[in-house]
This record gives sequence, structure tokens and C-alpha cells, in this order.
Amino acid sequence: PPRSTLSSSSAASDVYKRQKHDLNFFELFFMKVGLGLALFPVVGLLLNIIRVPLDYRVFFVLSLAYPLYSLVRRLFYKKEPLNLKINKIFSIRKSTLIFLLVFIMFCTTFYVYQKGAFVYPWLEDSDPYGYALVSKYIALHKTFSADWYFAHYSVPYTQGYQIVMGALLQTHQYTNWTMKYFNALIISLSIPLFYLFSKELFKDRSKALFSSFALFSVTCWLSHFIFSLNFTMVLLIFLFYCYESIELDAKWKYIALIVVMAIWLSHFNTAVHYFIIFFFYWIVKLLIKSELNTHLLFSHFGGIALGIALFTAPQFIVHTEIVRKAIANQYTHIGGAAVMFGRLTSNLAVFFAALSALIIALAVVFAFREKIEKNLLKPVLSRRFVREGALLLIVAVIITLFLLPVKLVDEPGGCPKPYTIREFIFSQHNSKIDHPTGIGVGLSFLMAASVIIMLFNIKKLFKSGSGILAALPLFILYFLITNGNSLSIS
Repeated sequence: PPRSTLSSSSAASDVYKRQKHDLNFFELFFMKVGLGLALFPVVGLLLNIIRVPLDYRVFFVLSLAYPLYSLVRRLFYKKEPLNLKINKIFSIRKSTLIFLLVFIMFCTTFYVYQKGAFVYPWLEDSDPYGYALVSKYIALHKTFSADWYFAHYSVPYTQGYQIVMGALLQTHQYTNWTMKYFNALIISLSIPLFYLFSKELFKDRSKALFSSFALFSVTCWLSHFIFSLNFTMVLLIFLFYCYESIELDAKWKYIALIVVMAIWLSHFNTAVHYFIIFFFYWIVKLLIKSELNTHLLFSHFGGIALGIALFTAPQFIVHTEIVRKAIANQYTHIGGAAVMFGRLTSNLAVFFAALSALIIALAVVFAFREKIEKNLLKPVLSRRFVREGALLLIVAVIITLFLLPVKLVDEPGGCPKPYTIREFIFSQHNSKIDHPTGIGVGLSFLMAASVIIMLFNIKKLFKSGSGILAALPLFILYFLITNGNSLSIS
């Protein structure tokens, strides 16, 4: 079975030259794995549209297409000899030793997750069984299309995660084993991918190693509970690696678009949260660089638009009755897409006005980007304390909205009760299988200290040009969201 996973990741082979990112062989390999994970659901959707079976052998052949093309082009057209440089690949360098530590953390994480998953032979509840049922349907029928709504996670529910698991189920006869094993493997990939993202963010392998160790130490970072959220959380890390890479090469915006589309195809509610995260990241980048960062806008909105055009809209049309009942709250479990769509369109005039305003705003930004940056952003943001004041104002608005005495939004999440400080700071021996709690005393102290240090060093951080500043409003926002049941927005 691992061969199938590796074959999918090889689709990322040789996309960009290693020198642009200063990646050693092992770092480059996991970058390809991250891209392969994102490509899998997108390619699966495109194959399904043109009625090509979602067979793992089809994915395998497609994954070999570009490497074979590169090999033939190099040997017969460029007349360049192959030079594998095995000694260079396995040479002892600082970067290799650092990634060896990251790899040990990856292996340890994988061992922990798969050990816990296989303590009992069954799946946890209806969610994993629902994903297993639809994945098995894809494995048997080689398509996710269905004329009827036969399961919780069948269409019109997002299908990205099920496409991946459906292809993998064709490589092994035991459904439970395959779902548990590959779910644990995908979650564990968050460690090396987070290292790559941190390396691009800090431009320092030692800091990236420490950051990876911090994530490795967080006891509430996901669980072996089988759910598409786990898949999209890993993709989120790779997405921000792509965003940081855009500064080195603008072509990474196309890779980022694919990742955004893969997230949209895998879990709608998560995609909405990622839009919030992206918004604050984009705002901070705007404040830092005095630029509109249209490459980021292209990637995010382009990925969402393609996801809607190729999957969401067609499935809503095919399954109109199911969507209509979901909007009327008769079916509440097909995913947030239909319910959210119903709420957004409850007042069609407001919905189309907002949509039109967004389209017009994006058109203006792309059409007049240089003029806006030259005549508005740079003159305003170059003034003293404007950047710092803008960021602090955003933080103040977030806090104020959550502390208002009236309930603005009342949408209970997976945990209906407020979390206590103890559940945040201390790792819990008994926790929810799908919502593990506890960050740890040491990391809780570091987080609190980091917020204070960032507040007192905002000016210096702006000068450094690091996107790490986006962590400040995001940390405060999601800390309040997590406790939203007792605040004005939940």
C-alpha cells in the first residue's frame, strides 16, 4: 500500500528546481509528497468528470507521466547524461542532520497515531464508518457519482478525502486497516510539512526544527479519528508553504491554487475557516509590503472558484432535492455547504449584492493594482506607526466583537460546553477522540510569552518583513472562537 501513496506524490516530481528553495534531497521528497496529496483529489475530480475510472492504476500511470517526460527530454533532446550523485544525496551536512531529527519526529508521531488506532478493531463512530462506506463505494465502482444520496458523506458532500481513501482501498482488502493506517500516515506528514513551511517563514533551519518540535509536542494536534478535517489540516500547512514560496517564484501561485481547490473539495467548513486565516495573512502581508499581493488573491479565490464550478455547483444541480431539504434543515448532515448556501441566499438581494461587490472589488484590485499601491498604499503605510496601529486596531476590533453583551452569532460547534483554562494548559489523560484538548504547560507559557513579545516588538517585526505577524490576530481570534459558547460569537 505505501507504494500507491508514493506513486501519487511523485506527480510533483521536478516541478521546480531544488536550488530555489535550498532543499536537500529529503526535504525535496516531502515537498513532493505534500503536492501529491493536494493533486490526488483534484486529479480524481477531473477524471470523474471525463468518466475515467478512479482506479489506483490510473493514478499510478498519471504519476509517472511527467517524470518519464523529463527523463526522455533530458536523454534524447538535451543529450544530458544521468548523474544521480548518490554520495551527495547521503552526504553528512547540517541540513541533513536537522531533517533526520524531523524524520524521527515524523516516525514517532506515526507510531503513536497508528498504535492508538489499532488498539481496537472497530472504527470510533458513524463519522469514520460513513467515510469508510463512501470510500468503499469509490473503490468498487471507481466513481463518486451516484444518483441517490446513499450515505452521510456521499455526494453532494465534498469528496476529496473519500477519493484518496477510495483509491487506497483498492490496494488492500481490509477496509478498517486501510482507513486507519493511511489516516495516521497522512496526519503524521504534518510534521515534515510544517518544518518546510517554518523553514520558508523563518529562513532558518534551526528555528524550523524548534517549531516542528513544538507541533510534535502539542498533545491536542489532531487525533487518529478518521475525518476529512485531518486531511485538510495537513493541506493547510502545505498551502502556507506555497504562499511563502510565491515570493521566490510567482509560479507557486498555481500550486497554491491546486491546494486551495483540494481543500474546498475535501471539507467545506474547513475551507471557510481557511478563508478567515488567509484574510488575516493577506492583510498582514499588505501592511508589511505595501502591496496588494494579487498572487495570493489569485490562488485563493481561483481555487475556490474552480471548486465551485467543477464540483459544488454541478452536484447541487444534480441533487437539487437533497440540497433543498438541507437548506430547510430537514437534512442537516450533508455538510455545511448546502446549509450555508441556504442562509446566504435567504435574502437574495443581499446575497447577490455582496457577491457582486466582491467580484467588482477583485476586478478593481487586479486592474489598478500598480496605481493603488503607488498612490494609496505606499504613501499611507509609510507614515509613522500606521502599520502598527492598523494591526493593533484589528486585534482590538476582534476582542470587542467577542466581548459584546449581545449574542451576534449562535452556531454551536462540535463541543457545546465552554473550555476551561485547565483544558487549554494541561494535557488531558481522558479527552474527546475527535476534539483532543491540552496544549501543555511549557508550550502554553511560550505562547503567552510570544504574544507579549510580539506586542512589544511589532515595529521590529514589520521591518523584518516576516509573515509571522499574522499569528497575533489569528491566535487571539481562534482563542476567542474556541471559547465562543460563552461569548457573543459562537
